[in-house]
Amino acid sequence: MTPRPSKEPGPPPLESLPSRLRMAIVKLMAKDNLDVEEAYDKAANLIDSNGRLFEESVEKEAQRLYKSRLMREVNAARVTIQTKADDRVRGSYNEWYNDGYLKGKADHQIYYFCSICKKRMDIALGGDDHKALIQYMYDHGWGHNECHQKQRR
Repeated sequence: MTPRPSKEPGPPPLESLPSRLRMAIVKLMAKDNLDVEEAYDKAANLIDSNGRLFEESVEKEAQRLYKSRLMREVNAARVTIQTKADDRVRGSYNEWYNDGYLKGKADHQIYYFCSICKKRMDIALGGDDHKALIQYMYDHGWGHNECHQKQRR
């Protein structure tokens, strides 16, 4: 090594370092057979590389958290969109069902008029009036046209 110019200060003496740092540098000196300046340089490189590793791990963790948060937001948006679409379809389905039900009821509902007040009375499927209608039609010989034609032959 070349001697240092007198104006440049030398490395701090080992005794002035905190005890943990001093012990770590002494271990480096003993392990790699280094003088004080070489041990300081190696310690600085180790600290710097650990700092870079720490920064990289912090960056990776930040990216992971960002992606995790982004995916939570995407999934929440997906659920909102799906819920709105389901509500729209459900509303349309109910509307179509009700329209069809009302049209079917208007086209195919069996009814008769009250003999007293003359207001319409709908026959409920399976109700007493429905059973009476079935019995009446059976008793009076109602049947398929084809069946009546076969019977006449």
